[in-house]
Amino acid sequence: MADKSYFMFCLCVCFLVHHLSLVMCQTPAAPAIYVFGDSLVDCGNNNYLVTLVRVNYTPYGTDFPQGPTGRYTNGKVVPDIIAQLLGLPLPPAFKTLNLKKFNTLTGVNYASGGGGIIDNTGKHFFQVLSFSDQINLFKKTIEHGLQPHFNPEGLQKHLSKSIFLINIGVNDYLNNYILPQYYNTSTQYTPPAYVRHLMKRLSLLLEILYNLGARKIVMTDLGPLGCIPSQRVKLFGQCIENYNGLVSMYNKLLPKTLATLRSVLPGSMFTTANTYDAIIDMTKNPSKYGFKDVEHPCCFAGDTQQLCIQDLLPCPNPDEYLFWDGFHPTQKAYDFIARGCFNGSSCSPMNIAQLVKA
Repeated sequence: MADKSYFMFCLCVCFLVHHLSLVMCQTPAAPAIYVFGDSLVDCGNNNYLVTLVRVNYTPYGTDFPQGPTGRYTNGKVVPDIIAQLLGLPLPPAFKTLNLKKFNTLTGVNYASGGGGIIDNTGKHFFQVLSFSDQINLFKKTIEHGLQPHFNPEGLQKHLSKSIFLINIGVNDYLNNYILPQYYNTSTQYTPPAYVRHLMKRLSLLLEILYNLGARKIVMTDLGPLGCIPSQRVKLFGQCIENYNGLVSMYNKLLPKTLATLRSVLPGSMFTTANTYDAIIDMTKNPSKYGFKDVEHPCCFAGDTQQLCIQDLLPCPNPDEYLFWDGFHPTQKAYDFIARGCFNGSSCSPMNIAQLVKA
């Protein structure tokens, strides 16, 4: 009987080792993922800036293995989840890397909380990295980090097959256009003119990214700004539809802008993540996603529903909440968004799984 038990034990160990070896040897679907954007995708770059928007404290990271890392939620953000679905490690924050000893060939995260398409967006927070700043850091990565590891043809192939995930633009409203006490854009531009201004700047920056080697680009649209807790609290729990109208103008023009770029940049592929409709659906049909609260943050964020108050305990059940703080979704909400774009229908004209194979 003992011999039989020992045999079964050995059989189980062999099966486990074989299974783990298959998983470890599995080829990633893409060589790397490069991430640009704002606090919705920042994984710690702001920890190294002189800024008012930094979340390297509890209760942030409550459900993340390393605890508070600078991610503006309780666990993983969308690029983390997409990286895992691609078979890649989580892309590290650029500010944590040493370009002189660079060996990070599976992707980098350049995102910065408060950053925007316009260079001065979020500057009342002191230091933030704009989209332009982030692209400059990517250029440095290529020149000082990637080029020593590749010949020119190999580098071009690496970049052309990598996924570029960009989540930018909401701060150009939240921390620019609707803050007349800090910025004059709302007096300079009507809402339609402002969208055109943003698209012109975005097109220029995406073309620079393309010229650096990016080909497969996932661009998120803007979520329903008027329905986040920090804005709902201003209207006694109701969504501010004027703000939703502003970002809807942006979302309507974004696919047309990307289609124009695709027609003039040979080999470029753009897909748009429909974050707005995904979050609106979570708001209107919470039980479908397992949410019980879609209006309030899980953590204690003060009377004005801003960032989490340091070291105060969050709600005990974050998976029942759409929002983690006054601005950012929970890990569970991010997981729905990421998976919907990766192999679902919330990204168009193709999802990420299809983009990888294109």
